[in-house]
Amino acid sequence: MGLQLGVDVGGSRKGRGRRKRGQSLLEPVNRAKRRAIKNMETAARSRARMRATILGLESRKVSLEEQNDQLLKEKLMEKVIRLWKSECLHTSCVEFVPWNGNHFHVRRMR
Repeated sequence: MGLQLGVDVGGSRKGRGRRKRGQSLLEPVNRAKRRAIKNMETAARSRARMRATILGLESRKVSLEEQNDQLLKEKLMEKVIRLWKSECLHTSCVEFVPWNGNHFHVRRMR
């Protein structure tokens, strides 16, 4: 029995090793499909987490803007009270100047 043409004598196989017993030729394709499906599911979960994070940040932004508006109003009232206590307000030497949309700036008139 000598060497025959077209017969694999070993050593010329490509790949990482032997295929497991009972493993079909379609197994690598199935593995690639499973990996692709798993990657798509992971990406979908990642997008859902990102959406949840963005919604949380947007609601926090609204809350902080409302808190900022409230603090600006309190600051304005403190300023008005301070001027009232300095007895300038009742003599009409103060004017309210529109500032930054709905807010007012209290300015002394000279």
